[in-house]
Amino acid sequence: MSNFTDNDAIIAAYHRQAKAKKLSGDTQGAIDDYTKIIKLKPNDIVSRINIGNIYYNQRQYEKALAIYNKVFSIISDDDDMIETVKENREKIIHQYVLQLLEQAAKEYESKNYNKVFSLTDKIFTFDCNNKQARMTHIKTKYYEVLGFFAEDETLKNLDILENEAINENNRNILGQIYEFRGNIAFENTKYREALNYFTLALEKGDLSNYTSNNLYIMRGRCYFALNQYKEALLDYLIACSNTQNDSINIYLNLIFDVYRENNEFPTYLYDIDLCEISPFLYVENLEYVLNHFSKDGKFELAIEIISTVLDYNEYEEDYHYFLKGKLYYENKQYKEALTEFNTAIEFNSQNGDYFYFRGLTYVALKDTKNAQNDLIAALELTPDNQDYKYNLELINNPNLLNLKMCSKERFVQITGLSEEQADKFIKDRNNGKQYYDIESFAFDFELQPHEKLLLQDKLIFAHKPKNKLGRKIDI
Repeated sequence: MSNFTDNDAIIAAYHRQAKAKKLSGDTQGAIDDYTKIIKLKPNDIVSRINIGNIYYNQRQYEKALAIYNKVFSIISDDDDMIETVKENREKIIHQYVLQLLEQAAKEYESKNYNKVFSLTDKIFTFDCNNKQARMTHIKTKYYEVLGFFAEDETLKNLDILENEAINENNRNILGQIYEFRGNIAFENTKYREALNYFTLALEKGDLSNYTSNNLYIMRGRCYFALNQYKEALLDYLIACSNTQNDSINIYLNLIFDVYRENNEFPTYLYDIDLCEISPFLYVENLEYVLNHFSKDGKFELAIEIISTVLDYNEYEEDYHYFLKGKLYYENKQYKEALTEFNTAIEFNSQNGDYFYFRGLTYVALKDTKNAQNDLIAALELTPDNQDYKYNLELINNPNLLNLKMCSKERFVQITGLSEEQADKFIKDRNNGKQYYDIESFAFDFELQPHEKLLLQDKLIFAHKPKNKLGRKIDI
């Protein structure tokens, strides 16, 4: 038998063996067998194509392309397989470019700008007009040399790319261009201009190809900088509904910081789903919202909001249960309040307020013993708290009257004043009126000197609040 015949038989055997290994999942074994065939027959196109296809299926596109380039160098134009080879090579190049773009995007996010340039340059060898690569290249060039690379040059490159994208109706690139323009304008504190670009990105871009979440956040930041809080809030609300994003918490709370510190509660908040927003609110802002709704008679909505927070936010659970308990207490649902205060204390037994309010709840339930125990526990945790002391004294001495929280009936009983005067007192207190000394109380109720003397040791007055330091609001 001739050498040619022997090689032919060996090659055929390797082909069968390689095919069996490939089918069994042993792709490396198949590649090894195809490589042996190529050593015996360097121009075996089928073996090279099979190796290239294995690399392609493994997403090793660079290796697959190298194999197909070699095939191109040895295949003749009149070969029956030439068209298949061309089609497969184009598929490999297409997937390889997508892979390089994906890698470039990751390197860009990691600020590995030199690697981005290396990847985009490689893409340009296959597709010199690839708009996604050009977009990434322009952005990288801008941020890598920001400060000495001319911004005008960046914008000029964007103009060229934008015109091309408009002519081709390439919404993906258009969206990215407008977003990038918006970011540049925002960095230069041109908030109105940035807002317009972010709006264009949302309107003209292909939102299925890249997330719109950041666009809503950035546009919301522009609105905030322009003091358009309602519009900012609506954009943040959309971002909240799309996905969890830690930055939303920061920007959302900046708005509520403004409301709280200016003691405002705009009417448009009634038209916004605050349950959607509530898990993102910091406790001081959440408490502000709850207190507003409670005072406004919207108790059920306040309960719904705090319940939503407890469902979705695992942080500061003890304080959230405490806030829920306070809502029930203020609504005179004392059994429900007791349940929530119990839970708060189970989470955190080192907060005097939790014991204090549970003690007040026991007072309302006429459980004096537990009330005394809780107020004593509160004082042990916060020995200098005057409210704790006064209310413990009130429990121990039923003849004392705490003006901050007494009922109308007890007011009449202790002071001996009329029901009409008691109604006035309750109404004024509900409107924020507080008495800090016997003089102001006696003046309002026109007490005689002897009445003043009789009552001054029976009344527990409020403490004048300390001035609170302001807080700077940043964008």
